[in-house]
Amino acid sequence: MCWLAYPVIAISFSGYNPYGWLALGAPSFMYYILMYVSGVPPLEEHMLLTHGETFRAYQRRTSAFFPLPPGYPR
Repeated sequence: MCWLAYPVIAISFSGYNPYGWLALGAPSFMYYILMYVSGVPPLEEHMLLTHGETFRAYQRRTSAFFPLPPGYPR
């Protein structure tokens, strides 16, 4: 949540300056890195190797990054 607070502060204090919106780049980049490069994929691979079908069942009922209600797609 802290990563999302910085862009809100930058946008609100920038007034009519469009460069405040560039602050959304950092949390967007961090989300991309965690979801597709260095965070979730290696962790899930490790968990599947060590826990197998138990982790696969956990994956089916739990979202990968954001806490969403059950039944939402990963």
